Amino acid sequence: MTTKKLLIETLNQLSPEDFAEFKSHIAVEKDLQLMSQSRLKTANTQDVVELMEETYRGECVEETRKALMKMNRTDLVQRLSDKQFPPLSQRVETMESLIELLLETLADLSDSEVKDFIKILRRKRGLMIPTSLSDLQDVQDVVFLMVRTFGQQSVKKIMKILQEMKRTDLAQRLTDSSSEAQNKHLDEHLSALIHKVATMAAVTDLLLETLEDLSDQDLKLFRRLLQFTRFQKSLPQIKLSDDRREIVNVMVDKCGHQSVEVIREVLTDMQRTDLVQRLSESSSGLKAAGSSAEGFDVEETEKEKHSEDERWPALIHKVETMESDIELLLETLDALNEVELSELNKTLRQILDDDYCGMTFSWMWYMRTGLQDTVFLMVQAFGQQSVETTMEVLKKMERTDLAQRLSDCSSLPRKKHSVDERRSALIHKVATTAAVRHLLLENLNDSSHEELKKFKRLLQMIIPWRNLSDILWRLSRSSTRAVIVNLMMDELGQQSVEVTREVFMHMNRTDVVQKLSESSSASRDWQPVQGVPCHSP
Repeated sequence: MTTKKLLIETLNQLSPEDFAEFKSHIAVEKDLQLMSQSRLKTANTQDVVELMEETYRGECVEETRKALMKMNRTDLVQRLSDKQFPPLSQRVETMESLIELLLETLADLSDSEVKDFIKILRRKRGLMIPTSLSDLQDVQDVVFLMVRTFGQQSVKKIMKILQEMKRTDLAQRLTDSSSEAQNKHLDEHLSALIHKVATMAAVTDLLLETLEDLSDQDLKLFRRLLQFTRFQKSLPQIKLSDDRREIVNVMVDKCGHQSVEVIREVLTDMQRTDLVQRLSESSSGLKAAGSSAEGFDVEETEKEKHSEDERWPALIHKVETMESDIELLLETLDALNEVELSELNKTLRQILDDDYCGMTFSWMWYMRTGLQDTVFLMVQAFGQQSVETTMEVLKKMERTDLAQRLSDCSSLPRKKHSVDERRSALIHKVATTAAVRHLLLENLNDSSHEELKKFKRLLQMIIPWRNLSDILWRLSRSSTRAVIVNLMMDELGQQSVEVTREVFMHMNRTDVVQKLSESSSASRDWQPVQGVPCHSP
């Protein structure tokens, strides 16, 4: 149950008089804008909850609890406490019972009816995992795929298909039957398989509930920040869908147990500590619950403990410089008002359209929502030219004061500012992604046309050895240097540096290999400057 549903259920227990009193407490508790206060007077239960989500974000439950305490409605306060999100172990047990119920019910379908069921399922498709639809053969395949895709909603989905097939008797049986454990003796192999599928489905439902507590605006931010975390962990590209269930299904399918950690990390970057805490508490039993889950290995891996940039001294300096540039740009451009920021974005987007068409960044400018998005995209697109490019744009905007500030600060020895730890971690991810992109582009730009063709041929030979063949069909003879880098980064993450080095070794380009591998004197000499950071007067 999502927070929204929990709050609506709770507030629906109030009488009209009590509900009016509740709204008065909410209005006093926070300094709501005049528009919000006018909305609150005529709002129904759902409207109130949505307004609270907009205003309080992750503090909705706590603010509701405070108001109810003032009203002496300890019964509803207790209800909020009791209806907390169940632990993963309990979710897995519930899902196991549901799978057993579905298997038992659909076992009464004839072979021809099973084929009809599969045909209807393929026709509806919906959010089903495409690669799995073609493999459906029997009832067990159907149930496992449905439960993995739709979780506890599988029963309703299957009932609708049964009704379409005129098997209302089976649909009614699902309605009447309890999802409690049936205490039946199952084949040991089948029981283990059910446990694996139930674990994956339970995790999927847990993650879906978490994402459903994000507003549409927060979901856009989640989708953008997800790509930086994915890259840092060298996970495959994750489709940027608008549908929360599809995002979760794809992540679990591609990332397995890491999907929990990835989502937790992105929520940390978003500073949604309420969802981070809930996800941590609810998934605390993941290792015990799913250690044997097929395709869902939950063992610790050393690979995640060492970031790729730590192994490449030539990259370290770039990352450090990018971090400093991001902090400088965020601090300086914070002085722009909304109109000026809009003008800055328009000009930067025009530069991308004219000079950086191969970078495929232009469309991303339409997704940005604020200064942070703008700066992050600038660094991705322009790399170490970000500050210089921004200075030129600011001059055109007649904000020479800010252009001069950037010039003065960028000419001084760089100092890592004291920023919030969570924000610093996010800046590091963005800086690493940008640094890798531009390091690879620099090295490919040093290659002739013939060398580029050879690079692509060797890349297509090396990739299968690493079991990373998803990139091959997207690579063509006409692929530009920027497209090659984008494809590698999408599929290989930070492994792109190692793969690039390996290809250049086969090309006997020892100069490029040396450039990628050597220690940077600038990196060794780079030290934070002690003293006062460069701030605006």
